[in-house]
Amino acid sequence: MNVQPTDFNERDEVMSRNWKAFWIVVFLLCTAWFSLYAVAEVSEDAVISGKEVPDFTLTVLNTEEIVTKEQLSGKVYILEFWKTTCPKCQAKMELLHHLFSEFGKEGLEIISLSLDKSTEDIADYRKNNWLMPWKHVWLEDGWNHPMIKTFEVKRLPKLIIVGPDRRIIGTNSELDDEGIRQQIKEVFNQRK
Repeated sequence: MNVQPTDFNERDEVMSRNWKAFWIVVFLLCTAWFSLYAVAEVSEDAVISGKEVPDFTLTVLNTEEIVTKEQLSGKVYILEFWKTTCPKCQAKMELLHHLFSEFGKEGLEIISLSLDKSTEDIADYRKNNWLMPWKHVWLEDGWNHPMIKTFEVKRLPKLIIVGPDRRIIGTNSELDDEGIRQQIKEVFNQRK
């Protein structure tokens, strides 16, 4: 037998309990979904500190020089994924130039991987904005390039700092600018 509320107050109270129960269920489902998603995002192959950098083969712009993970073994380097029209990428240029100025003579290498539409965009940016006196690679397929998936690039800029043991020292999603500088400095200090 279904009991019906006898007055408006009882009906409002029943509806209020139903809505509370509904929102609790929604909250629990959302929490469970986000928990599963977060766990799925941090895989064994994740591009995070302590992991070995994934394999790569890159062709340096304007030189046709080939650069691989194996060739860079023993060196400290930064892989910088960027685009000339990205304001946050432009904001990182000062940091990259400071790092290159401070540690370039000690052997720091920077490889900028551009997602721009053309090599002319890169050349114009370097001519009119920042010199960027390091190696450049053009990812012709932009966001569809295999390197984007391999290195888990979800937003720009993405900086991946790699140590001489081919392990990732840090990324700009893990470290702020000063943290990046300190990690690089520490690696070079250990080599002395």
